[in-house]
Amino acid sequence: MPYTRHFLLDKNKFMKFKFLKIFFLFGFICFFSLKVYAIDSEETFLRAGDFYNNKKYKQALDLYESIDRKGPAIFYNIGNCKFELEQYFDALVYYNRAKNGASFDLLNSINCNINIVNSKLGVSVKETFWQKLEDNIKLHSIFKLQVLFLIFWFLFFILYIFLKKIRVVFLSINFIFIIMFGFFVFVKCRMEKYPVAISRKSISVYLGPSEIYHKLIDISKAQKVQVKAKERVSFKKEYKDWFKIKYNGITGWVLARDLEII
Repeated sequence: MPYTRHFLLDKNKFMKFKFLKIFFLFGFICFFSLKVYAIDSEETFLRAGDFYNNKKYKQALDLYESIDRKGPAIFYNIGNCKFELEQYFDALVYYNRAKNGASFDLLNSINCNINIVNSKLGVSVKETFWQKLEDNIKLHSIFKLQVLFLIFWFLFFILYIFLKKIRVVFLSINFIFIIMFGFFVFVKCRMEKYPVAISRKSISVYLGPSEIYHKLIDISKAQKVQVKAKERVSFKKEYKDWFKIKYNGITGWVLARDLEII
């Protein structure tokens, strides 16, 4: 009887050891794979930079586009390649994509390049207050704002405990922080739910998803619109995709092929 119990304990220890060995082996493989992928992406990024510096823009563009996980810097460099290849509309699209998560310095460069591209396209774009606000919010994530909120809240809470005189101030600032955070989350969720698109050319906005509906307005090339919905419509045995959009307070429908989602 003692012998059998001793055998079971050894077997349990062996199974635990085997499980831990498999777990650590799996973790090592995942870590090594991610590290190899990161090194490979960095190598591709550097090679693309060399091609760009040597004015081989097509080769640089192919390498930048081959990188799976694209961030602001890669989108920005793709925009630069498109600009040098005189693909100005595509450059405009990628510059706008680069705004999401860009640093303040990069954002200044992006806005400068967008103005140059607009002049090349011969268009004048006036961003609304809401669009400028969304561009600034793109610089930050909800997680980053949560961390800042918790830091400030903790500091004011310490003051609240030791200095009774500022309790009213603490409550007021706490209320303002909550309102600001709620507004930030609302705008961020709105941006994710309703993406922004750029018009490829001068387009007409219709009351419904077909050209038989009343035309509301015309939108010039390279203007930003907010996409609300998408619908496929059959007319005379021909299927066309339509976007429901909002532009300058007007809601209507345009052909999906005439827009490029940012």
